[in-house]
Amino acid sequence: MDKKILHITPAGLYGFYDAAICWFIKDRYQLSEYIFNGASAGAWNSLFMVYKNNDTKLLNAIFDNLDKNNIRSIKSVQQYLKKIILLKTTMQDFELDKLFITVCVLENNKLNNYVYTDFESLESALDCCIASSNIPFLTGDMIFKYQNKISYDGGFLSKSYIITKEPDFIITNSLFGRKRFFTSLFDKKNKINSK
Repeated sequence: MDKKILHITPAGLYGFYDAAICWFIKDRYQLSEYIFNGASAGAWNSLFMVYKNNDTKLLNAIFDNLDKNNIRSIKSVQQYLKKIILLKTTMQDFELDKLFITVCVLENNKLNNYVYTDFESLESALDCCIASSNIPFLTGDMIFKYQNKISYDGGFLSKSYIITKEPDFIITNSLFGRKRFFTSLFDKKNKINSK
C-alpha cells in the first residue's frame, strides 16, 4: 500500500457532477502514484479514473446515445454503460490494478463492506460497479449477486473507503462549494443539504 488513495464518494445522481470533477482532476494532475477507490456512483467514476485514454470520446459516446436510446431508469443506465464500455474499449484500456470498489454485502444476516480489486476482466469490473450501485427497486433488483454474494450499494454503510488507511484525497461534489452531507443511508445523522 505504498500508493496514495483517491476515494470517490457515493453521490446518487450527483455522480454525474462528480464525473466532471474527476475528469477535470484527471486532465490536469499527475495521478500515477494513486489508486482509486469508490462506492456506488463513485465506483463508476473510479473506473473512469483508471481509463488510460484521457480524451472525451468514450464519454461523448456514452452521453450522446443516452438520450437517443430513451433510457429512463438507473438500472437501464448501468446496463447501457456496461454495453457501451464493452463495445468501445478493452481491458487493456484500463489500469484495473489501480481500481478498488466498495460493495455492501449481506452475509449471515449482517451487512459488511467488501472492497474488491484484482479484476480478471473488464466485464467483472463493470459488474462490480453495478453491484456497488444496487439499491433494491430504485437502481436495481431486490437481489443482485456479485461473486455469488448478495450485494448492495457500497454507500449503505459509513466508511465506504479502503479502511487500511485514510484516503489521501476525497472527491465529492462539495469540493467546489456545494454542500451536501451524506454519511450513510442507514445512519440517523444522515442529512442532505445544499447551498
